[in-house]
Amino acid sequence: MPPTAAMSRILLNAIRQGIRPPSCVVRCAAVTPSQQHRFRSAAAAELDVQMSRGPKFAKLRDRSILRVAGSDAADLIQGLVPNDVNILNNQKVMYTMFLSSAGRVLYDVMVYHCDEAGTGKPGEQCFLIECDKSVTTDLQRHMVVYRVRKKADVSYFGDKYQVWVVFDPDSNEDTPLTFGTETNGSNILMRVNDPRIGGFAQRVVTQTDVESATLSEALPECKECPTDWYTVHRFRWGVPEGVIDLPPAEALPLESNLAFMNGVSFEKGCYLGQELTARTHHTGVIRKRIMPLEITGTHKENTGTDESGSKCGDGLLTPGSVITTPDGKDAGRARGHLGQYGLGLMRVNVCNHHGHFWCADVRRGSSLKLECHAPEWFGPENVNRKRVVKVVKKKLQMKMTS
Repeated sequence: MPPTAAMSRILLNAIRQGIRPPSCVVRCAAVTPSQQHRFRSAAAAELDVQMSRGPKFAKLRDRSILRVAGSDAADLIQGLVPNDVNILNNQKVMYTMFLSSAGRVLYDVMVYHCDEAGTGKPGEQCFLIECDKSVTTDLQRHMVVYRVRKKADVSYFGDKYQVWVVFDPDSNEDTPLTFGTETNGSNILMRVNDPRIGGFAQRVVTQTDVESATLSEALPECKECPTDWYTVHRFRWGVPEGVIDLPPAEALPLESNLAFMNGVSFEKGCYLGQELTARTHHTGVIRKRIMPLEITGTHKENTGTDESGSKCGDGLLTPGSVITTPDGKDAGRARGHLGQYGLGLMRVNVCNHHGHFWCADVRRGSSLKLECHAPEWFGPENVNRKRVVKVVKKKLQMKMTS
């Protein structure tokens, strides 16, 4: 086999595995940029085929766990998150976010009601909080600051428990995930459906010494896969997770689809950051939302040529980069991105009137052609909910006269 062909094969395999090939391999492969784009397209197509071959499970290495235990543990969490912690009396997990005093998102979390990991003392409650691994210390400090005199201990448990995800790339909102056997055991704490969207995924909390073989035995229909596959699955569904998708102290909860993902209760009592969230909800207008993006092509600025199928690359969409309409109007900002899929904070009214968008790729001197659409789980009536002002005024008048 000639050296050029051998290096081309090495380059293709590297792109398929999602890693950056050495520069010497790229030079020796002697391929043009258009050929590299075709390689990436082939890799993306192959990834789509592999992901569609049945249910998968993966270890979430970028997530960690805190434990909140004590007689006032529930009260501590209740005063810091928009969701109602009392729903954990009837279910094992809830999704929510910690907000700043200004009402901005700090950390997105899963809260597990976990008796097995309790302190063993009568009358004490115990919860496990799953968060982005990079902000574990910040979240722990945040909760300790607002603990005041509440009897609750906030401790790091990332060295004792780990989180796995189980998902089916072919599932939809109306298809519940019902595969595998009962996984509760001495090393596997719990397996629960993701509370954000029906049919999206399942969470499995295990001890840190549990290997993938244990999950394979409990989930014989599922195959282990890289964590990136779950990330692509999230982006396809339009589900944000972690500090890249939800920049701390920048993102707003309702723009981040917190209400659509069962992460907020508008009937509970006071909590930190409630004012802005409640006011936004009751005005009824949310002009921007996080939506899924798909890269469908590129436009070379230096040559003026268009290329379709450039669907897989490394760092094409920079978080925070501006997304525009074909006529140059601001449409939103990019968030997380992997391969041809990503997320963007998009203007709802603009997305309703345009089929595709553009985003500059500064590193490669080109513009990326994007497609954006509202996920089905938004619901057609919920994309931009508006309340009739006359009805609100009438209700206020009735309260004042009564």
